[in-house]
Formats: sequence, C-alpha cells, structure tokens
Amino acid sequence: MKKNFCVHTQIHMFFLITCFFYLYLPLKRLNIIDDFIKHTSFACDFVTSWYKSYRYFILSLIFSLLTYKNQHN
Repeated sequence: MKKNFCVHTQIHMFFLITCFFYLYLPLKRLNIIDDFIKHTSFACDFVTSWYKSYRYFILSLIFSLLTYKNQHN
C-alpha cells in the first residue's frame, strides 16, 4: 500500500512539474497570463455589479430552496 502511494505521488509530482515548465513559463514569458487577467477583470466587475443588484433575489432564492429541501427530507 505504501509503495503504491509513493508511485502515485511521484507521478503527480512529475505531471505538475511538466505542466509548470511547458505551460506556465512560456505563457508567463509572453505575458499572456497578465493579459488574460486584465481582460477578465472587466468580466469580474460586471459579475460583481450584477450580483450587487440582484443579491437579495439570489439570497432569497437560495433560502427558499434550502427550506424546500429541509421540508421534503
């Protein structure tokens, strides 16, 4: 059991290191990640403003669903 766990851990570490070197570093060098964050910040602002507008409706909907689930269990 312990030997099997060690093999899985080594495989996961190899996969993570491979992803880091072949995916993250070239993207970071080309500033693609920074551009992605800049372009998605507008979407995040839109989502937060939408949530602020409809938060009471969303919270009441969640509360009613939880109440319905508790009553029917």
